Amino acid sequence: MAEERKTRETAISLAIAAVLAVLIAAAADRLVLRGIYSWASHTSEYREMLVELAVLYFLLAASLCLVRRPLWKLGLTAAVSAVFLWCHVVLVPMAVAAAYVAYLAGVGYLLRRCVFQVRTEEGCWADFLLGSAAVITAFCLMSALGIGAIRFLRAFVAVTAVLVIAGTALLCRRGRGNGPLRMAGMGGIGACSRTQLLMIAFILLMVLLEAGRMNISVDFDTLWYSVRSEYMLDNGPLGIYENMGTVSLVYTYSKGWEVLTLPLCDLPSHSFLLSFNLIVMCGCLLLAWRIALRYMKAGWALTVPFLMAGMPGIMNMGISGKSDSVTLFLQLILLFYMTEYICRRRTADLILSFGALLLSWTMKPTALIFSTLVFGMSGIYLLAARKLSLRGKAGEWLSVLPCGAALLLIWYRTYLFVGVPVTSVFSGIFQKIGFRVKYPFLVWSLPGYGAKETVSESVRQLLGRLWGVFCLPEGDSMSRVLIAWCSLIVVFLALVWLGSLFLPKQKPAEGNGQALLRYGRTLLIPLILGSIYSIQNLKQVDGNYFILLYVTAILSGCGLMARLESRVMQRRLKCLLIPLTLFNVMMVSLSNLAWSVGFTPVQWIHPGYCDHEEQQYEEMVESGNEQIWNILAADPQTRLIAFGSHPKSLSFPCNVQTYTDITSSSGNEALAESADAFREYMEYAGTDYIYVEAGYLTEDQWAFRLLGDSIRAGILTDVRHEYGNVIARVDLGGRPGETADQNFETFQEFYVRGSGTEK
Repeated sequence: MAEERKTRETAISLAIAAVLAVLIAAAADRLVLRGIYSWASHTSEYREMLVELAVLYFLLAASLCLVRRPLWKLGLTAAVSAVFLWCHVVLVPMAVAAAYVAYLAGVGYLLRRCVFQVRTEEGCWADFLLGSAAVITAFCLMSALGIGAIRFLRAFVAVTAVLVIAGTALLCRRGRGNGPLRMAGMGGIGACSRTQLLMIAFILLMVLLEAGRMNISVDFDTLWYSVRSEYMLDNGPLGIYENMGTVSLVYTYSKGWEVLTLPLCDLPSHSFLLSFNLIVMCGCLLLAWRIALRYMKAGWALTVPFLMAGMPGIMNMGISGKSDSVTLFLQLILLFYMTEYICRRRTADLILSFGALLLSWTMKPTALIFSTLVFGMSGIYLLAARKLSLRGKAGEWLSVLPCGAALLLIWYRTYLFVGVPVTSVFSGIFQKIGFRVKYPFLVWSLPGYGAKETVSESVRQLLGRLWGVFCLPEGDSMSRVLIAWCSLIVVFLALVWLGSLFLPKQKPAEGNGQALLRYGRTLLIPLILGSIYSIQNLKQVDGNYFILLYVTAILSGCGLMARLESRVMQRRLKCLLIPLTLFNVMMVSLSNLAWSVGFTPVQWIHPGYCDHEEQQYEEMVESGNEQIWNILAADPQTRLIAFGSHPKSLSFPCNVQTYTDITSSSGNEALAESADAFREYMEYAGTDYIYVEAGYLTEDQWAFRLLGDSIRAGILTDVRHEYGNVIARVDLGGRPGETADQNFETFQEFYVRGSGTEK
């Protein structure tokens, strides 16, 4: 019997190894050697990056493994990390963002301990949750009162930070707490084995990898809307409630993340905002580890953040201005406190989990699906297991108020402008229950991609997309999966699950062990089904849509490996993680949402941050826009419609939207179908200027004729030119006449004929 089991284990491990080897070889060949990343892998910047990563890992591993005293371990590791961050010009943004995260946790700590008097095993996650919700609520109320300008918000943060420091110090002095950043179990680094220390060094390496290229990896979506909050959410006395006049879908999303980070958004470097996301991503890694400790032993629990740190679909979101990182963090807070409730049956944990659900809805439209699915299935599990109890103290129930208030105030912003509280594919749903979408917005709905295809075509398409999302993302349809790919980790875990069907497993401990195992299964299956439905029906699939599924799969997969009865099989699976990890490092180091290569160039003498605003100004001057820039920079609340490259034209220091914003699938093309329609929209938007980039339009394009008609009608006047670029002032009361004809002639001469276009 023992021989038969050994033979079976050997066969299964060899089969998993063979399939994994084939997939790694195929992906490396078709993506790196001969595919889309082949150009990047042969650059000197990439080779230098790999050398620096090797040296950095050696220093981190030596700091953790060779130094005996825990404090010296942490100190030396921090010093190595700080030197790396400084030489890649991101230390100051990381420090400022860390201070702001600590401030949010401090606000939540005082609310939790002094106002709501909520007791929980690990309060730091609740502190961030409550603090973020309270700050979002405060910022929204300040906007409603007409003091929503960023300078007022920053003053609010400065004053309350002093109160937070004083209050926290007083509580600690009285012995009522150890501060908002205390986390159980984090002081045990001295008890870690050498293997565990090497895994921790790898996790730190991957975080520093992302930080090292942050300044040169600002992606399309970040430039499109995230880093422009200083103009798009501070556009008048009403702050976030000031109607921006924009029509694109991205400007109507729930703006919880943007509101939360407003004090960081008008600083000269975009990296202050991105650093906030990277620190939040570190929180995701820590929190996933804490959740894993409820399911498995410490060695396997550390494997969870280890695998997460090697996944492009998770780590690359840490240096994007998108809200995926903070949404995932809130979803993990939801899971953590739900797990705590299952283990300890404290109503406060259930309430905190519900609060995380509400706050996640303010961050990203897709959270309305995935967060609700997780919380709803958790509720079903609790009811089925007869574990649901709503007996809690009044203060504990009141702790959900900041999250609820933040949700209502953020959704009110979208409702105020659009007529529905949530846009994206949900606007059609709200319209069916009585809401009405306002001018100039359209009703967006689920595209229903492939709805007209036959069953066999649909199945073929689904299998092809599943192959692309999880195994080998190739082709144009998979371009947005590739930069946020799961990098064969999910496939490896699926192979382990298949192999485990033929292997004996240890029975989980009675009580919490059994309960948590059933709870994990309850969550994973609907998440898989929901993701498959999304992959089948969405016209454009993004890899970051599924990061919650990735994390849940890693938690479940590591828990499964930890339960295998055979220690030999466990060791073999850990050995298979070595080639998988090397492949993951290659994919993370090559991929990012901006398609940049290498690290930010090393500098030792600098102001501590990369001045992206100065870079944007210099780029505009180089392209012949210096005078135009100065005109628009005179008033940051100037409203501009730019007929130019997207998102390059969005660099102007004012409230600017592009013609692409208006006429793309996320806008409303009817607004530009005639000069009269365009005039009506400009009146609604309060547009001050129109900008036309040199060479962007040709005479046979409708946009060119639209501009010509508007100039001849007198709507666009005071036409100025600079090296072929044109700016015109909007005069809605203008009329046709001699002046309008002269403006049209100026436009014809300096834009169409190209007079004076060479700089």
